[in-house]
Amino acid sequence: MNSSRIKRNAHDFRQSNRIVLFIFFAGLIFDALSTVYFMHKVGITGEINPLVRILTQYIGIVAGPLIAALIKAVVCLAITFYYKKFAAVFLASIGLIYFFAGIYNIWSMGPLNNM
Repeated sequence: MNSSRIKRNAHDFRQSNRIVLFIFFAGLIFDALSTVYFMHKVGITGEINPLVRILTQYIGIVAGPLIAALIKAVVCLAITFYYKKFAAVFLASIGLIYFFAGIYNIWSMGPLNNM
């Protein structure tokens, strides 16, 4: 496979899935940043995701969730490149799950519990 074909396929993928890519990356970033905030307030022991917990134990409270988010993004995009037919549904649903995870990170610390 030549590089021009890969570039063209990546460009076509970005163009056809622009909205769901935005939902996916916005949810991913929100989840990662809320996880950093959560860990600063609660600590590592409250983290449920084993990938995030292990990375945080070895590389720190800020870098751990951010590197885990990068790994999750690469894995999700690799899956969608392989299963292009389901890319939009997959990315949108995973992005929404990330949004809910970010909301849960904030809610579990209490600010939203008082409402």
